Amino acid sequence: MSSRLLSVTVVQATLETEATVACTVKLLDLALREIGKKESFKTKAGKKGKTVDFPTHKFELGSTYNLSRPDSLPHLQLELVTSTTISSSKSLGKISIPLDTIDQTTEPQDSVYSVMGVGGNESSLIASLRVVLEWSEGLQEDIVGGMKAMSKAEEIIEELPEHADELPNELTVSILRAKDLLIMDSALMGKGSSDPRVVVVVGSEKNKTEVMHKNLNPVWNEKFTFQINDLESSIAITVEDEDFGGVSSDFMGKVIVPLLQLQSKKPVRAWKRLGNKAAKTDSTKRGEIEILLHWKYNPDVKTRKQSSFGGAFMKSFMDAEESDEEAESDPAAMDVTPQTDEEIAKEKAEKEETEKKLREEIGDIQIKSGDYQLQVHIIEVRDLKAEDSTGLSDPVCYVEAFNQKQNTPVKEKCLSAVFDERFIFNYRDMDKDTFDAGQIRVNVMDADFGKRNDMIGSFVVDASLIYFRPKHEFYRQWVALVDDTSVADTGVQGYLKLSISVIGPGDKMVVHDEESDKKMEKEREEKEGIKASIPPTVKRKTMWLVTTIFRAEYLPVMDSGAFTTNGIDAFFQVECGTAMKRTRKNKVLGERASLNPIWNSELWIPVTLPIMSDVVRYTVWDWDRMSNSLVSTATEKFNALNSDSNKKTAPHWKNLYGAQIRGYSAGINLGGGKDWKGHYNKYPGNAPHYRGRILVSERIVEEEEAPKNGDGSAREITPFRLKLKQGIKQSQQPPQETYKFRAMIISGTEIPIVKRGLHTRKMQIKIQCGRNEIYSARTENKNGVCEWNEMVESEAFIYPKDLDQCPDIVVSICKGKDVETIPMAYKRFKFRDIVESNFTADADWILFEEDKALNLLEDGQFPGSALIRLGAGLADDADRTHHDWEAALNASRRKTAYQLRCHIYQARSLPASDANGLMDPYFKLNFNGQQFEAKYAKKCKNGRKDYQVPKMLRKKTCDPLWYGTICFDTELPEPQFFPQVNFQLYDWDGFSGFDKDDYNGCFNAQLSEDNIYDDAETDPEDFKPQWYSLMMEEEGDSEGEVLAFFQLVKKRAPEVTLPEPKSIEPSIEKGSLKEAVVEIVAIGCRDLSPYNMMAMQFPKVEFTVDSKEGSIIESTDKSKRPNGANPNFLQRMVFECKLPKDPIFAPPITVKLYDYRLAGLSQPICGVSKIDLGKKLPWAEGYVNPSLAGRRKDVRAASTGVEISKTVKKKKKVNGKVVIEEEEKKVEENLDDSISPVAPLLPKEIKNAIEEKLEAPDTGAGVFGALKHIKAPPPKEVVETKGKSRASVLDNGGMPQILGDREMSDEDMLAEIEKHEMMDDQTTRYMVGREKLPGELEELFPNSPFENFSLYRGQGKSRKEIGIFKGLIRVVAKDKSKKTLEEHFNTKASGGLDMQQLLKPQQYTVRLYVLRGLSLAAMDMGMFGRPGKSDPYLKVNVGDDKFNDKKNYISDATDVDFYKCVELHTELPGAGQLEIEVMDYDAFGSDDLIGKTVIDLEDRWFDDRWKALGSENYCKEPGKMRWNTKPLERRSLFTDTKNTEQGKIECYVDIMPTPVAEIFPPDDVALPPTQTFEVRVVVWRAREMVSMDVMEDMNDLYFVGWVEGSKKQSTDIHWRARNGKGSFNWRMKFDVELGHNTQAMKFPYLHLQAWDKDLLKFSDCIAESFIDLGNNFKRAYKKNQTIEVYKKRNLKRELESIRYSKAQEEKRKKKEDEKRRVEEAKQEEERLIAAINEGGGVLDVEMGIGGGGGRGGGGGRGAGEGSITSVGGDSMGLEEDGVQLVERGAQKSDENTPLKGSKAKTRTASALSDARERASSLANQFSNKEIKRRKNEEYKKKKEIANSKRQRSAQADKDELENLLGSMKELCGVGEDPPNSTWVNLIRKDFETGEDEDVGQVAISVSIIPKNMADSNPAGFGRKEPNNDPYLPAPSGRLKFTLNPFSMGTQLFGPAICAKIACVCCCIFGVLLTYFIAPYINIIISLSK
Repeated sequence: MSSRLLSVTVVQATLETEATVACTVKLLDLALREIGKKESFKTKAGKKGKTVDFPTHKFELGSTYNLSRPDSLPHLQLELVTSTTISSSKSLGKISIPLDTIDQTTEPQDSVYSVMGVGGNESSLIASLRVVLEWSEGLQEDIVGGMKAMSKAEEIIEELPEHADELPNELTVSILRAKDLLIMDSALMGKGSSDPRVVVVVGSEKNKTEVMHKNLNPVWNEKFTFQINDLESSIAITVEDEDFGGVSSDFMGKVIVPLLQLQSKKPVRAWKRLGNKAAKTDSTKRGEIEILLHWKYNPDVKTRKQSSFGGAFMKSFMDAEESDEEAESDPAAMDVTPQTDEEIAKEKAEKEETEKKLREEIGDIQIKSGDYQLQVHIIEVRDLKAEDSTGLSDPVCYVEAFNQKQNTPVKEKCLSAVFDERFIFNYRDMDKDTFDAGQIRVNVMDADFGKRNDMIGSFVVDASLIYFRPKHEFYRQWVALVDDTSVADTGVQGYLKLSISVIGPGDKMVVHDEESDKKMEKEREEKEGIKASIPPTVKRKTMWLVTTIFRAEYLPVMDSGAFTTNGIDAFFQVECGTAMKRTRKNKVLGERASLNPIWNSELWIPVTLPIMSDVVRYTVWDWDRMSNSLVSTATEKFNALNSDSNKKTAPHWKNLYGAQIRGYSAGINLGGGKDWKGHYNKYPGNAPHYRGRILVSERIVEEEEAPKNGDGSAREITPFRLKLKQGIKQSQQPPQETYKFRAMIISGTEIPIVKRGLHTRKMQIKIQCGRNEIYSARTENKNGVCEWNEMVESEAFIYPKDLDQCPDIVVSICKGKDVETIPMAYKRFKFRDIVESNFTADADWILFEEDKALNLLEDGQFPGSALIRLGAGLADDADRTHHDWEAALNASRRKTAYQLRCHIYQARSLPASDANGLMDPYFKLNFNGQQFEAKYAKKCKNGRKDYQVPKMLRKKTCDPLWYGTICFDTELPEPQFFPQVNFQLYDWDGFSGFDKDDYNGCFNAQLSEDNIYDDAETDPEDFKPQWYSLMMEEEGDSEGEVLAFFQLVKKRAPEVTLPEPKSIEPSIEKGSLKEAVVEIVAIGCRDLSPYNMMAMQFPKVEFTVDSKEGSIIESTDKSKRPNGANPNFLQRMVFECKLPKDPIFAPPITVKLYDYRLAGLSQPICGVSKIDLGKKLPWAEGYVNPSLAGRRKDVRAASTGVEISKTVKKKKKVNGKVVIEEEEKKVEENLDDSISPVAPLLPKEIKNAIEEKLEAPDTGAGVFGALKHIKAPPPKEVVETKGKSRASVLDNGGMPQILGDREMSDEDMLAEIEKHEMMDDQTTRYMVGREKLPGELEELFPNSPFENFSLYRGQGKSRKEIGIFKGLIRVVAKDKSKKTLEEHFNTKASGGLDMQQLLKPQQYTVRLYVLRGLSLAAMDMGMFGRPGKSDPYLKVNVGDDKFNDKKNYISDATDVDFYKCVELHTELPGAGQLEIEVMDYDAFGSDDLIGKTVIDLEDRWFDDRWKALGSENYCKEPGKMRWNTKPLERRSLFTDTKNTEQGKIECYVDIMPTPVAEIFPPDDVALPPTQTFEVRVVVWRAREMVSMDVMEDMNDLYFVGWVEGSKKQSTDIHWRARNGKGSFNWRMKFDVELGHNTQAMKFPYLHLQAWDKDLLKFSDCIAESFIDLGNNFKRAYKKNQTIEVYKKRNLKRELESIRYSKAQEEKRKKKEDEKRRVEEAKQEEERLIAAINEGGGVLDVEMGIGGGGGRGGGGGRGAGEGSITSVGGDSMGLEEDGVQLVERGAQKSDENTPLKGSKAKTRTASALSDARERASSLANQFSNKEIKRRKNEEYKKKKEIANSKRQRSAQADKDELENLLGSMKELCGVGEDPPNSTWVNLIRKDFETGEDEDVGQVAISVSIIPKNMADSNPAGFGRKEPNNDPYLPAPSGRLKFTLNPFSMGTQLFGPAICAKIACVCCCIFGVLLTYFIAPYINIIISLSK
């Protein structure tokens, strides 16, 4: 609109002749052309005559033409016309006045102009015309609420400066004029017109303008005044068309202006677009209205507030809430100045720096949508606040997260309790916004029967905070419990120890070594107490979070209906952690633009730091009587606010988003089962609709800064609300700017097609930014393509200068018209992102997202995309760039002729659509309104000619080869506006009309200048195709890729015919193909699932390589060995084919699994897979040969594995003679460096010497000739333990060396004693040297020796993996010099595997050791809030060998101890899938699968890296035999129905040949049995106890005790215990189970409670304490003997005893070793002699596989013991395990003939002599001299040991005497402390001060006795018989009956009360005595007188 207007008033016309004339007024441009109808007017006709007076009417010109530029002013044309007929008029004359010739001032110009005739009378004067011209200046630059303030020249009464701070109370509304109004009254001829009037409503007042008849551009110039000061009110301006004289009216348009936009008190004048009945603009053009508004303060006006519905009474009646606590708040709270630009920039920089640091801390962790698992382990609570009158509580823990709630059992009457409960919550398909906003809440409650539980304290943490921690967990941490629900309970209410773990999509469960963690925790607690275990982060501090909520704007209409006025009952709520507070509800009525509630409240919430819930949640609600409705949610980060230096924020706007308000229909509003409407409102991060905004500010203040109560007292620590003294001032609001946003909407593709009957509905684009909306025109939808080619721009609007406070821009694709417009899909953009482009961004394609709350699209339907150019920014920038955008729009309309050539090559990994796992793919192409369907052969237009495109339907493949080109002749705009090419994939379902083809996804290809080619005959080799990923609704939601290239060829004209496209198929002639040879080694299939409920019969695999020339098909033979589910093919296939040079074109190998059934009559496809050849082409760039990739090494080099020839000798008779046959077997053994080629039976020293001699040149002496040269070294006797010689701890004949060079301290001695006693904590034997992996072994070896290809079956969601194909695939270029294909490959398979070994299966033994199950999912439903558990057991199978341990299921557990060895047998290659299933036992129905893991045995056994693991621990020495120690791994359990882990198992696997397994026994992993012990606790006496009966200063004292897991027991009552002392001598007995992971071992706590008994009320708990018996339980369990916990220990003597025992044990072992060595030497001699005498031949020595229990030790890995066999004689039963000694140079025994004659005798004699010499050499080791020396040493040691025994015996006698004297003193009551006892401090926590206070001590003694010993030496409960060990005398100091009243009173009431009673009694006695003797005294006195 022009900023300068020209007013024209036609006053009078003087004619030459009489006539009835009218005058038209028009503006003409410089070319004298009419500018437009909006600048043309016509007066009414005057009365007939020569002088015609026109009705006074002022026309304003310049509404559409700019009159402010003096150099381009147009002409003013005045024309006199007369009517000739009803519909036409005749021009009499006209005059054109150049406007630049008239005065340019604003003064009125009254002039008379001469009108010249027309139609031949141009030169004659026909009339003079009097006209008044007047210029008016435009509007000022001050913008308020989208309207421009008037200049001071206007007739506006300005308020005085002294009233500047007063709130406005008088509103002036001026209705000036309107233009381009709707035609409401149709006419028989012509366009029709309207009779508009304006209705102005403010609050309950209504005013109307006059009716302007038959006028679409009326001028009213009427003013209305309203007296109002309600900021919540709005001005509703409605334009109506009057009908029938005002009887009825038609709606024409509406505008609503909130008074909040006028609070600057400046006059504003603006044109406003008329909207619909809700005052919202839409696609209908209703015209504009110019209004003038002024809201100011008038001191003469009496202020009154308008009520919008029924007055204040009705509003107060509807709002029956209590008033706020205080009427006014501290004005300082409002002392917030607006931020400057520098401050805003600084705050933004600080925020970005904070976010950067946070991103660095959390790394690349991102919250994703998917399956989540939450594990919460409630361990224990301590120091809880008492909630019961007894001074105790009955604690129970409730865990609540994401609308799921579970609880622990109740622990009765305690303040510290152990729960040890693990809760597992599983959440399917959780949205990332839901998880990000979720909280985990743990409430510790006091359980009360029959009434509501009392809150003790709670702990709340954000789920996202846990997820962003290391390992996504909060592990074994102490947290403080806080009660935010009670005013009285302030500070810490107790402590909770817990673990929280979150497992998200793709995460692995983390398992800790809890034993070591517990040990460290206990050590710390023992040294520093529990407070040391509680981290410093729980030292609590209370702060106040103060949220000031001022108002909200543009909230949605929540209450509507036929009997309800539109509006909302809005209230605002703040939540932080466990605390929340809300405002009073504010009822606002009207349309949405009027819903601007004002609260002006402060919400004070106490926050205890550090806080684990970082999210401060703001919610706006609509109050309803039944249930409140959530409007929207906004969030703030507390820690970010707290880290700010000012700890406060200026008032700022928070925008609200949520679901659409309307558009829902029955049955679809749930969005497929999920409440998406509620989801969008609660998690608005990606919500589709703007729902208003709120103005808030926050600050954090110290606890003492909270305002006082009305009486001056300090305020309680509980949330409260204050009412602000006054609302926010204009100067305190966020700085604002004037913005506009604009959109150039070009076109859209794949726009959803909406049918209405047989017609397709038109579609339009809506763009919204806050309350401002603009619409495109509604356009036709042609096959999903819409073309708009238009530009739309918003009005100027006001939003904050801080772009982050501005609403997002939402672009929606809509159906419907006007009020029925409904968005179907949308896309949100940050306002900042659009503004930063400053109207310079190019047009871009927008991919829409479906509005899932409305759910208007079919499942899987693509929402569409549109080419839109978006711009937003300052209004001046918008005006400045308007011309450039118009030029760009014109450019988008200019078209150029092109031909689009779509080159479609192939596709891969397409989603299966048929039940067999395949599909019949074809495609459709959509481009610029044209469509091509490849299902049939079709002609394509090419200029004036057509060319044939063959059918491109491919059958039974998910990797089709198309290699076709489709052409589209089209006209396109400039490249930046190119439309997209839409590719749609379909699956052909035959010719049946009942099953339409399935849609499987699409992609959109963006064209650019790079796609333009001038030459139509460009060689296809120059194309650069790319892979396009398919999608359904959004990127990544589908699978499959298409290889394509899109070529644009320019044409001179659309009708030009171009040469046909060249073939894009690769060929040898083009040089794009290469001859190659493919090798496939098919090992077999594994773990095949049944097909059609029938197990696989005879499976085979077919391999297909497709090409345009044909398909190459190779297949394996059908096989069912070892079984149909795990068939071995063991075939090698080599074939020739042609493969492309560029790997991008390489076709896949299609793998199909067939099953031969019914003798081949049925051969169904049971599974499919594919092999990508693109990664296997050796000529491709970056190709790495698998055999040279460093993944595999030679077996011998990597693991020292060798093939050992084992000669098996068998005897049989041939012609009466015994003939020995030999059969060689090869068994692969893992041998370490100690393997020797000589017999392992020989001693190590002899064997080493033999090896040295064997390396020397052969002298012909044979084996015994070598032996006679050996001089055996003396045996070594130093026994090494952990790298330190045992001799180092002995001195002087083996006596223990106690002190050494220095005196050991008590701490050092105690540490050494405990180290010895805790030997059971050390690593068990089977774990020695075994590595522990945190995860699975496959993570250590990511590459397997074989290639595994998953086989799939089914379609869509039913598609599942049904097994794997295992094999090796290799490709080499064909070499013509090699004659056969096999010559291209060596004997090694790909990766270096030995083909001979692969193709010959062998039997193996598999030993699976399963130790534990960890965090197993709960399969049984929890009852009454209790957590669900499982009853797990193991199922293991490999092939047909199965193991089921159902009978040994474990009840109600999530962490279980299996500790089982499962031995199975299988054939490798063969059934190599070891399946481990953890099942849940159910008494009724079938058992449930908890989780499953699969180990590929073939990948392990044929991997040399796996074989090398643990080889250093291999041992075959008898008694120490051990196989390679494979790592202990923690394997994850999964199910087919859940994506998160369902637990873990700890296990390791051994694989060995079956003969070797017979030698090596399995590891003993069974747990030691649990043992029952009796814990005897004697409560002796108490002292310094605090008196609970204050008046008497006494207690009725008794003690309650229990061991964790046992029932409580109590002592008898010491009635009326005085002076804090009590005597009990009471024994308690508890049975406990000690062993691995028993309750008592995990939580070895002895609890003690001191009580004061009350008869008339509840007893009082004085204090509670607990004692950790962990180390004592371990000592008792290890020693299996009695442990006196508090017995005084002689550490020095204990240490001597321990070391002496060690020395004796070592001595015994030495003797046994010496004895064994002598026996072995003798046996060796006997064996050698026997062998020579029996055979008489030459002995052979050969390495073989050791046997089981034979003599001698082990050799190399897998090798057993050796044996000696003769050539000619019997094998002594050891042939299979034999070791032959072979003479150097001699042949083996099977090739050598027996020796005869003298040579044999000589050889025999020589051998006999050698054997005797060797035996003699061995015996020399134990000569008489050596024996004598050792005897002397033994005598010295015995003597010293005897002396030590005598010393210990004397000390024991002394100790026994001391114990006897102490017992006698105790019996006499004169003893000091009881024997073997200690004083335990009793502590009570003062929750007011937060400090612990001592309330007394109790003397106790504790004995831990094995149950069998306790039964043989029983002791009674209390003081019952048998009363011994120790004897418990009657307690002293108890209440005794006596006739002495003073003594009895003192015992009953205490000395103080008793003394007071005695005094009273004495006084009474004195009075009575005086009363009775008074007469006698009087007599005596009278007598004396």
